[in-house]
Amino acid sequence: MERHRGRKLKEKRKRRSSKRSSRNPVLFLAGLIIIALFVYNLYIHFYKNRSVTLSLPSSYSSIIDTTALVLRDEVIYSKRGSVKNDGLKVSVGTPLETTENYSNTTGYDINALESKIKTLEDMLSKYDEYEISRKNLTDEDLEVLIRELDQNNFTNINSWYSENFRNFNLKEDQIYDRLARLKIQHDIITKQGKDIVTLNAGELINGIDYYENVLGYDIVNNIGNDFYFSDSSLEKFPEKKEGYKVVNNLNYILRLSVSNKDLYKSYEIGSPITISIGENTFKGTVKSLSIGKDFTQINAVFNEGFNHIKDVRSLKMSIVNYETNAFEVDKSAILKKEDQNGVYIRDASGVVVFKPIQILSDKKSKYVLDAGQDGFITIKDKEIKTIEPYDELLLNPKAVKEGELLN
Repeated sequence: MERHRGRKLKEKRKRRSSKRSSRNPVLFLAGLIIIALFVYNLYIHFYKNRSVTLSLPSSYSSIIDTTALVLRDEVIYSKRGSVKNDGLKVSVGTPLETTENYSNTTGYDINALESKIKTLEDMLSKYDEYEISRKNLTDEDLEVLIRELDQNNFTNINSWYSENFRNFNLKEDQIYDRLARLKIQHDIITKQGKDIVTLNAGELINGIDYYENVLGYDIVNNIGNDFYFSDSSLEKFPEKKEGYKVVNNLNYILRLSVSNKDLYKSYEIGSPITISIGENTFKGTVKSLSIGKDFTQINAVFNEGFNHIKDVRSLKMSIVNYETNAFEVDKSAILKKEDQNGVYIRDASGVVVFKPIQILSDKKSKYVLDAGQDGFITIKDKEIKTIEPYDELLLNPKAVKEGELLN
């Protein structure tokens, strides 16, 4: 009886074991499917469909550091003495209160001065004829002027100016400017320092450095591109000495030298330009420019920020070359399509769409991308739609294809 019961128990256990064996492959296969689905979902969610929604763009500025040569509209009234009201803003006709008796320090005698004035007036009356024969001022010419300055040979400088003036590549308004300055000197000499009034408007400033006539408006387009931007030439500017002048505080020129590879936006005559001096920004207008193989020389006119430049001949500053709104995007999101940089976004229907971009700068693991004007950027002279706020940007573009429908 006991034996019979034992055989039944063994058979029962054997049947149960057989059932469990037959269920194991099904459970195993089901487990594999679940794991595969889980891994696939992880891949889709954390890799293939990994995305970020763009927020509103932030402001962006492309800054170029440079050293500017300062060119002021200034007239010397005396190379000696000083005025009592230094720093006063004056209009034409303001009496000058000086600290010493007058002596002629202009480097001119009255007869020579009148002859030079007549020469300039003749040049204006025959400007068309003069224009044909005029030539550029060279760096060698400037070396002559600086050598005479170093030796304080002011009479020689004035003589050199007159003898070589017809060779200057001057425009008509520049001749007018030179003529006006000579007439001021004529007035000072003929009055012998008595009852002198200002004949130009601006700020009264004590101290001259003898570059007032060399770095004037009348030769701004002719100074050599390289000469003034070498370290040795910038070191030549002397400290101010005695004397006084009136400087136009509402009009000055900065001559800026910029490497072409640093220029994101090019300039043309008449276009606006913004500079930064410390924490201050000032806006001006491009008066003239010269584009070389490696560098662009820009002459820009400003009517603000005078206090920053009135006592110096050169100044470190920055050009705000380009201002726009921009997005910061992971570098992994960028791809190329037919040599055009771009990104993939997932549109509202879930379709992968390519959008062109312009890279403004490299910022560690991210690129700064131009947000454009109203969502459009200019590529090869064409306005093209680019990324915009709230676009869903795909971060792994190699894992998807353009036109693909994403879950």
